[in-house]
Amino acid sequence: MIEKLNTLKAEAAWSFFTQLCKEPQKTQEEILHSILKEAEGCRYFKNHKLSVNDTPFEFIQKVKLNSWADFIEPTSQMQNGVADLLFKGKPVAFLATSRTSGLKKLIPETEISLKGKMITEKLRRNLVFKSFPEILEGKILPLINKAPADKTAAGIPYGSASGLTAANSDKKLLNLISFPFSIFEIANQDTQDYLIMLFSIAEDIRLIVGNNIARMAKLTDVVKKKCIANM
Repeated sequence: MIEKLNTLKAEAAWSFFTQLCKEPQKTQEEILHSILKEAEGCRYFKNHKLSVNDTPFEFIQKVKLNSWADFIEPTSQMQNGVADLLFKGKPVAFLATSRTSGLKKLIPETEISLKGKMITEKLRRNLVFKSFPEILEGKILPLINKAPADKTAAGIPYGSASGLTAANSDKKLLNLISFPFSIFEIANQDTQDYLIMLFSIAEDIRLIVGNNIARMAKLTDVVKKKCIANM
């Protein structure tokens, strides 16, 4: 399912997705079984006595609600290169949270989970552009940070989810962004933010998109401070 959605072009992927939504229970069961199949043999799978044939009911009986505290130890080990803990193999990357809860978390990602994020972005983009085609006549201001550039002790890259998604986005979409990505090569975060807004205010912004409103607040604060300093 993920592979098919990943290979289809936006409109065809949307059509296939809407068909899947007509049978949500069947779709969710297929997704669960694919996740279990990918995880078979890892420590988490064994510790919870999971089976690739578990029904959704059987799964929720074996896997209770977890908190981040339950994953601190295994994710720390994964950062150091230990494999087969929460899933088979090692993570291809870690996504760093924005510390809204006070603790920075590094979420391990697999190849298929990254594909899932790109598919979500493709489906959402198709719906938005189809509903509001006038967006394509201007520019988009994405509330993103730089793509993963830092690495764990085992050499696995980590960074913001938004930056990773943007770095793997369709090149045509990148042409709609209101600022050049080369800005992220600047080390100073405040300078980055100021230049993002300097480029963007000169453009016809048709869409501001992001999943963290605090990022927009920070960008506007940078502009306000710069304006006050120049008065």
